[in-house]
Amino acid sequence: MAIYNDITNVVITVARITPNGTQLLGTATLLNKSGHFVTAAHITGMDDTNLVILSPHIEKLSDYQDTSEKEVRYANVKIVALNPLHDLCIFEVKTDRELSSTINISSLDEMNVGDSVTMFGFPDLNFNRRVLTQQNTNIGAKILLENSGEKLKHAVINIQSRQGQSGSPVFNSMTYNLIGILVGSYVPHNGKGGLTIGGLDPLTFHPATHIISAEYIKELMNYE
Repeated sequence: MAIYNDITNVVITVARITPNGTQLLGTATLLNKSGHFVTAAHITGMDDTNLVILSPHIEKLSDYQDTSEKEVRYANVKIVALNPLHDLCIFEVKTDRELSSTINISSLDEMNVGDSVTMFGFPDLNFNRRVLTQQNTNIGAKILLENSGEKLKHAVINIQSRQGQSGSPVFNSMTYNLIGILVGSYVPHNGKGGLTIGGLDPLTFHPATHIISAEYIKELMNYE
């Protein structure tokens, strides 16, 4: 599938330039609309000040990724749509050349429990470890989560996610359709209070990561 062959140009790192250097935030995906990317809203907030995307650091997924390389090239981006309820953010980078993917945005509706999914992202960005990683797992459950009176389509995937993977695209391994965006591990206390060890929450140490249905990207972009 062409998207997997070109995945290093499709899945990129979101960061923010600070006085202390580049703060790596999470994962974003190039959409099939020129210059537009989707990520998780909780990693950007509503603030696109000094928000950037980092240029790809490898040509092919099977290339060795040099974790000692600290120099980066980046491009400034502007948030064009954000829905905290869905935890989705769309931002745009201005470019003189055509910059889009061939991703087909679908929905969790096409998935059954046990179906195989493929995810790409950057685990452990909080440790400045920028490694584009492919992971394969299965749908463990399909659930409706209520937020502000709206029941939203989510799924549990059977994998333990790490900081930096928020915003990661999740594909149906059979159809290659984009069916979800990773929004994080299930946290019983909703991230309020609790113990942290080495900057990590022990309550997230379980193979139950939530993804939200990709159909909400279409709503956010007013796609037909």
